[in-house]
Amino acid sequence: MLELFEKLGVSLTPPKIVIVYGEAMVGKSTLAIMLADRLGQRLQKKTVVIYTEPIWDDPEYQSFIVNVTKAKFEIVKLADWRHFNSLVAGFRDRVIVLDSLSALVTDIMSRFTAMGWDIRAITPRVNQIVVALVHFMRMIINNSRTIGIIVAHASSLVGVSRHRGVFEDRPAVPRRILHEVDYELMLEVGDDHKSRVLTVVANRINPFAEGTSVVFTFKDGDIEVIQSGQLKIRVV
Repeated sequence: MLELFEKLGVSLTPPKIVIVYGEAMVGKSTLAIMLADRLGQRLQKKTVVIYTEPIWDDPEYQSFIVNVTKAKFEIVKLADWRHFNSLVAGFRDRVIVLDSLSALVTDIMSRFTAMGWDIRAITPRVNQIVVALVHFMRMIINNSRTIGIIVAHASSLVGVSRHRGVFEDRPAVPRRILHEVDYELMLEVGDDHKSRVLTVVANRINPFAEGTSVVFTFKDGDIEVIQSGQLKIRVV
């Protein structure tokens, strides 16, 4: 599996932070946890999933992820965004998966609106909070020489403009956090509705690899490549 990412031009030598984004139920969490587990084995580190997605409270979902990934990991709930920094710092010796940044934003927004704040007034404030949290995570990842994988939702740009001039979706998170990450990967459902397409949207280390994609399926706790080396065509 790790060789796949290397072929995509994604170097996973620590310290690195990767964002995996896409539509709901496309397999973002599955891919992120499988990747974290394999990296943990290589680096001789344990994996922790810090979650804000409510679905993780469902034992049936937890069992599904364990069965499909065949991974070993600890799950920890971030019940309050104000504990984010201490929680991340406490797991500095692990490969860290944050699932998801988008749900974290939603949680922060809901807490402010519950106190009567106007959503138009709190949006800039929440954006700054999220940027600060990811910046802190970046510092922990760098100082601990480990890997961070952030899961994010997709936001449609159809009819507006294409993300980086090519893609019709972008991560549904404040754009400024992209300054804190090394790779931005988009996961989509394949044409046959069974396979998945993973595309390198942004690559800080090797920008010439941007646009490269691979078609694969999840299989027996791993991934099986169907087709690799595709390039997205820039529409001008």
